[in-house]
Amino acid sequence: MNDNRSMPDSAPRPLDYATPVKRASRRPSVTFMVVVIATIGLGSAVLFPAFNRSCGCGTSSRVQCGTNMHQILAASLAYAQQHGGALPDSIDTLKTSSPSYLAKLFVCPATEGTLHSGVQYIYAGKGLNVQTAAKTTIVFYEPLGNHVGSNGQSSINVARIDGSVGTYDQPQASKVIAELQSGHNPPRAEMMK
Repeated sequence: MNDNRSMPDSAPRPLDYATPVKRASRRPSVTFMVVVIATIGLGSAVLFPAFNRSCGCGTSSRVQCGTNMHQILAASLAYAQQHGGALPDSIDTLKTSSPSYLAKLFVCPATEGTLHSGVQYIYAGKGLNVQTAAKTTIVFYEPLGNHVGSNGQSSINVARIDGSVGTYDQPQASKVIAELQSGHNPPRAEMMK
């Protein structure tokens, strides 16, 4: 075997795969990475809400809206549990019994800073009893126009008595609202097609 130490500097050395070769580090410093991540985060925090408001198609606001509805629905079901299964007569009953910091839950976040700012969810639970109502009965829904999908059509979120929150796109959204306004709750299945 040849000894690497005895070879002249100009002669090629045999490769020694067992010995790792130290190379200059090309990884960016931790400080640089923190600055890049902070810049991206700050840019996202500033630009995404503005984009969502400008195009009206924010998926994040639709998800937040659904989360709000789910929390209001949980409060409604808790109220019903304490009142023999009867849902509150109005959304105001829930508002007055909820802590004041939860007041913004009753407004769709997609309407913040728009002409429709402060538009509340529509309550359809008056006179309903959790124990006797069908699972697809709608307790809350929102006005048409709060959310616009990528196809340019409106969609709505609805909160059902079974604890679920769902979304209806056009033209079903208009049919659901028409059914609720005409006194059909849950909406008739044939109208949902």
